[in-house]
Amino acid sequence: MITHAHADHLGSAARVHEASAARVLAHPADAEIVRAGEPKPPPSFFADAWRPRFARYLLHAARNGGTSIEGVPEVETFADGDVLSVAGRPRVLHTPGHTAGHCALLLDDRGVLFSGDALVTLDTVTGSTGPRLIRWNHNAEQAAASYERLRALDVPLILPGHGEPWHVSP
Repeated sequence: MITHAHADHLGSAARVHEASAARVLAHPADAEIVRAGEPKPPPSFFADAWRPRFARYLLHAARNGGTSIEGVPEVETFADGDVLSVAGRPRVLHTPGHTAGHCALLLDDRGVLFSGDALVTLDTVTGSTGPRLIRWNHNAEQAAASYERLRALDVPLILPGHGEPWHVSP
């Protein structure tokens, strides 16, 4: 399940699919990017590349294949509200903004939210921690609305795409 089509979230999908015949699922708005293996970073993504912490992050990504992503020819799609027939039966929450097809995945019966990059707990530029909106988005207004949608959920555990798990106080 691909939360969104950025290099750091789909980098090994093609290799996993090829090695195991695993299904690859994504929202239709990001599915063609996954198929082509051509993710584009959000606007102004490289504006902070001069900052030492972020420069190290970019160097790490480049050394680990972040500049050449293989496409996945077979991508199944899902939509907002779908309950997927995979382990844990996650419910899809379409949370556009970071990308057009960004989705979070909610395990209703376990109270666990995989928030992708719609809600993160680490600012990779400054190192600041705690729940926050990621600083780069393709559509800032949609991203802010998606962030608020996730913050309004009553879930005890949030597992973000960047940062440590967030245990929500009761």
